Amino acid sequence: MESRIIARFENVEHGIVSKDLKYMAYLRKNMLFLTQLHDKSMPIASTDSNSIKVSNLGVLDYSFDPGSGDLLWFNGNYLFRIHPKMILDQCSSGQCTEEFLNDQAVKISVNKSIQTNTRVLALEGARLITMQGREIIEDGTVIIEKGRIKEIGHSDSILIPESAKRIDFSCKTIMPGFIDLHAHHDAPPDVLVDQYSKLLMDLAFGITTIRDPAGKPQMQAYSEMAQTGRLKSSRLIPFFALGHPHFEIKDYQDALSWVKREKQRGAIFIKIHDLWPRKIRQWLIKAARNENINITGHADFSSYTTSLDASAFFDGLTGVEHAIKIGGMYDDLIQLIAKSQTWYTVAGISEFDNHSKFKKFFKSGTKDVEIFKEWNKGETLKKFINNKDKISGEDSKAALYLGSSVTLSKSGGNIGIGSHTDTPGLPYHWEIWQHEEHGLSRHRVLELATLGGATAMGLQHDLGSLEKGKIADLVVLNGNPLENIEHTANVHTVIKNGNLYESKGLFEAYFLKMEQQKQNSNSQ
Repeated sequence: MESRIIARFENVEHGIVSKDLKYMAYLRKNMLFLTQLHDKSMPIASTDSNSIKVSNLGVLDYSFDPGSGDLLWFNGNYLFRIHPKMILDQCSSGQCTEEFLNDQAVKISVNKSIQTNTRVLALEGARLITMQGREIIEDGTVIIEKGRIKEIGHSDSILIPESAKRIDFSCKTIMPGFIDLHAHHDAPPDVLVDQYSKLLMDLAFGITTIRDPAGKPQMQAYSEMAQTGRLKSSRLIPFFALGHPHFEIKDYQDALSWVKREKQRGAIFIKIHDLWPRKIRQWLIKAARNENINITGHADFSSYTTSLDASAFFDGLTGVEHAIKIGGMYDDLIQLIAKSQTWYTVAGISEFDNHSKFKKFFKSGTKDVEIFKEWNKGETLKKFINNKDKISGEDSKAALYLGSSVTLSKSGGNIGIGSHTDTPGLPYHWEIWQHEEHGLSRHRVLELATLGGATAMGLQHDLGSLEKGKIADLVVLNGNPLENIEHTANVHTVIKNGNLYESKGLFEAYFLKMEQQKQNSNSQ
């Protein structure tokens, strides 16, 4: 079959040609362009100057209808379907107006209720670490109704409804569910699976909320599946990562348009990467503030000369991810970060020299739940990595970064607890343990892992503490983490939206899913 070049494009990520060979649509820096192809024997060199910018907000997918010839694309949950000729006629200035596009948009929505337990639950006899100040209630009872905490207090003061399912948690500890502020779950792209195995392991370890700052589109879909009960998972926080140079921002209006688009898609967070010039970063921060959503910065603090340098703490970012990798922080920088009230999530476990050893062990897999749960014990971990005293080691870079994080917290700064690993569940608890090892009190680090995480995301009115009216995201522990911090990983039961999950059952479901995935892979 004879082939010929009909167009050449530069700096284009992807392009498609209509069936009649009259038009080509392409993506450049996540913006959708349309150009008309001419029936000539020689190829044309097409640039943005002879193309129409159809959408400056990026698209999730786009195609030409082979029947009608219409150009179709999605932006959030809006479908656009317009014939190329109409685009060329209506957008003669070189860019389609927002008014024109809004007239063509078709909103697609599926309404489904959030999954909550319809039964009234009475959790009786447990020690309650409420995170309301330093309150500890011995022999406490929690009443849960319609996925929220109805009543909480000492068992003698709580009237239990006759219709309630009563569960005896004597000798157990109940506290708010853990919140991982920086976790990565690289779910398969371009397809949604009915159960993604890594999310089972996080839930088994009592992590009821996850913020994945990679911001991949499929995680937003999984977030909705988790809310409606189609997916057994922790709560997934919608996020969008604005990486440079994959997007084009020429002015404040461009920045505002991007932020508005992601808010429309459900994001409550924007993440920006290191290489954006400071002026553009300031536009994005202003836009995020205008739209009342949080914005965090991915930091490459290998030196003070990077784009995202100490000025990040002057400019109004609500958070900064990763360690400042210049050694220990001096007091002037500590005080700057503390006064900025920026949430600094060091993710020390990702700097842990021996973490790759555990990842290799973890990926080898084991079906025995009890063997795997041996990793809940700090002594087992220290033996594996040949550290006698601390998980991170006395002289490692991780110890240096974690020490600065603890000093920042003690100086009045905001620090987050995040695992930053693609190994689910347990590394998050190592991050908790390491902060305690480096000088935070047990109650303080538990507070940061719960209420602190909720506050960093602006969700403290719904999550992070055991209070009347808040969402019933709780974890039931077999031991008391105020006596031994390693009891955070000794999980008996996890409760999310009032739905109960036995930790052991989640482990077993995880290993079963892993075995199924392995068999499917071998059969292909």
